[in-house]
Amino acid sequence: MKLLITGAAGEIGRAVVPILADSHDVRATDIVEAAPPCEFVRANLLDDGAVDELVQGVDAVLHLAALLPFDYTLRQFMDVNATATTLMLDAAARAGVDNFVYASTVWATGHGPEEGTYPITVDTPAKAICPYGHAKYVGEIGAEYVARNTPMRVQVLRLCGYDTCGEIGPKGVIEWRSVDWPTLVIAAARGQRLFDPLDMAEAFDGALKMEGKFSRDIAGVDWPFEAEDAAMVLGDAEDAWEKYYPGAKAFFRMLGINAPELQFWYETRLFAEAARWRPRMTLPKLMTRYMAMHGDKI
Repeated sequence: MKLLITGAAGEIGRAVVPILADSHDVRATDIVEAAPPCEFVRANLLDDGAVDELVQGVDAVLHLAALLPFDYTLRQFMDVNATATTLMLDAAARAGVDNFVYASTVWATGHGPEEGTYPITVDTPAKAICPYGHAKYVGEIGAEYVARNTPMRVQVLRLCGYDTCGEIGPKGVIEWRSVDWPTLVIAAARGQRLFDPLDMAEAFDGALKMEGKFSRDIAGVDWPFEAEDAAMVLGDAEDAWEKYYPGAKAFFRMLGINAPELQFWYETRLFAEAARWRPRMTLPKLMTRYMAMHGDKI
């Protein structure tokens, strides 16, 4: 597959381009210079001609380019996150690209407490609280419009976020015998932001392989809680983890960490099932590996 990846010099782009370049013929682009292990074209996505050239000969687009919070005006966010996204969608459709994956954000609906639903889903009404979230949601509207009116398949993937983790190296390499377990476990339990470049790359790869004409999904670290768990989740996070992952309380205490407080959560399982995505950095998988390495002490 000839895959165009925008935003290759950004934090997520730097993490996933080397991984996806191992299995796809990648053309990467960004407005600044970069040196990924694949073809690279420096381009401004607000330049119609440059965008038209970028999509030539491409089978699929992974659109990561975005202006991130917070120190920009609404106009700046709209230019990059809405207008440039729409130009990319239009050019890709006209060029006969088969599939377009738009990396959006859960900020499109707010940022947790504002939504007032448990869990927050793709059907939760959009009530953006910042220009970044608003502009990304406008990009989603453009994505849906293009999917309805052209043959191109479009997947909108709302990310719970991405944090780098010092315990995980390039391409997801982990030195398990020397890993700092508290750091790794806190990263898996403190929120649903992805922190493993391999998990992130495989989420995008799964989205690229989805067959539907249009979809809007949420991708992040999976939490198992149901709507009826809200009172427990918001009241005693340790009991909430223990309900679904027996031994979690003892595991947290063994590592000398407190169960992270939980204020809200997103429904991520629907995407995982649809894309056949099985992230490796989840609390139960980390618990299982720890016990296998250190003996069943929990």
